[in-house]
Amino acid sequence: MGILDFLKRRKEIRYILSIDGGGMRGIIPSVILSKLSALLSEYGDERPLYSHFDLIAGTSTGALIALALTMPNGKTGLEREDKAPLWTRGGYIMPGSDPNAFIGLYRDRGPEIFPKTQNFKSLLYPILTDKYEAKPYERFLSSAFMDSELSDALVPTAAIAYSTTDDSIYTMRSWDSHGILSREAALASSAAPMYFPPAEIRERDTGISRTLIDGGVAANNPALIAYSEARKLYPDAAEYRILSLSTCAPPYRFNPSEGIGGLTGWASPILKVYGNASLNTVDEVMPGIKGVKYVRIWAPVLEHRIKLDATTSTSIATLLDAAERTYKAKEEELRSFAYDISKEKTHSSVRLSQNIDNNLLEPR
Repeated sequence: MGILDFLKRRKEIRYILSIDGGGMRGIIPSVILSKLSALLSEYGDERPLYSHFDLIAGTSTGALIALALTMPNGKTGLEREDKAPLWTRGGYIMPGSDPNAFIGLYRDRGPEIFPKTQNFKSLLYPILTDKYEAKPYERFLSSAFMDSELSDALVPTAAIAYSTTDDSIYTMRSWDSHGILSREAALASSAAPMYFPPAEIRERDTGISRTLIDGGVAANNPALIAYSEARKLYPDAAEYRILSLSTCAPPYRFNPSEGIGGLTGWASPILKVYGNASLNTVDEVMPGIKGVKYVRIWAPVLEHRIKLDATTSTSIATLLDAAERTYKAKEEELRSFAYDISKEKTHSSVRLSQNIDNNLLEPR
């Protein structure tokens, strides 16, 4: 290895975007991403948002956002960024999906995914059945991602699920996709127990089938997994800078001595304890890893937990307000991160296009 290669590798910084799970609370990271995009424009950087990252990872609703950001716009039904392809050395950086439109997806399609019908099925929930049928959600994912494959992602992308078949975390990777479709990855990563039935996913290249459930049961904050994957993809990086977007679940505090104990006393709190403990573990571990700069976007903006299927206008207004207050609380960190990535050259992790339709050369 020559001296120039050595110096390049010693200075190499890789940028990672990690997005938490949380159902309808995905409105919050959607707003933050919209703000981040606006900050990049403020700094004179008109590259698509996705192209600033070397890896984008998400769990559950975070996987939905990650996939929406990174799928080629022509292969989805999502709204395109109002940007033209940008020429860089080696090819064109293609526009991605518009992060400003993600908020509308939650607001407009949420009631379709989580229908509030008092039918026979909902009356039996949660004793004998899941709360929702998968079909409405599957229809939404089909319209959003069509038949795009996970391998189509414009930058390395990972969606986190949990395999009940293997009793382990199952990471669906765009660079090792096994033929999984992007809509299948989104469905599996967000198959929340008691809300949706498990997803049966078959790897097309191996023929192996797995039963997958929401990755939030093990990694609702996927930052640690994203870092592990980035280390494999970019082993020579000098530093990994991780922007971790939360869905702002509030802290859960309770006094077990005030309960009656046993299954009755612990049935409800134990789920909240496990969920928050997983989040707290990642926040505790990540800042102590050498060579990692961990920027966590969370603020105590929700007094009460907003359920993942909360689609009322009041809940959405609460989440939008929480997102604005989160941005205000974390604006300095976001501005600093935006400034840093705006000064970086486009990395080789971005998939470039050689031949494009001339109609795309002008913004919409």
